[in-house]
Amino acid sequence: MALYLDESQVRNFNRWPIMGTFVHPNPTPVPATYADEITNLKDWLWQRLTWLDANMPGVCDVGIAENMTNNVIRSYPNPFLDDITVSFDVSKTSMVKIELLNTIGERVKLVYEGSRPEGNYQENINASGLAKGLYLIKLTMNNKSYYQKVIKM
Repeated sequence: MALYLDESQVRNFNRWPIMGTFVHPNPTPVPATYADEITNLKDWLWQRLTWLDANMPGVCDVGIAENMTNNVIRSYPNPFLDDITVSFDVSKTSMVKIELLNTIGERVKLVYEGSRPEGNYQENINASGLAKGLYLIKLTMNNKSYYQKVIKM
């Protein structure tokens, strides 16, 4: 990467000749060359990642991982352009709510809310007005929520 940026870093330090000079509180000694600057950055990143691994054990739980893989809700096609079909099974008469959520958990679309008797169902979601990206389909049934990741292209 340093070789790839070689020409641009030369232009940068010709325009702003600050290499090897104190500009702001940075590690001492101040690197005299671009290669030394890259070495210092790599060393700092390695030390930081080592510290993070030692001091932040475990995984980050966002609260939905246990229900992400399920056989209750299915969606296709995934990824999709504007329309996606959600299939789900109801084992006994239940209140059902289907929502489309953005990546921070905000509801961007209420797809269905109401009672459904036992059976297999499909709901079509038109997402033509939504931006491309990752979304979650949330199915709430019998006071339990199920999630399916979908990608709008």
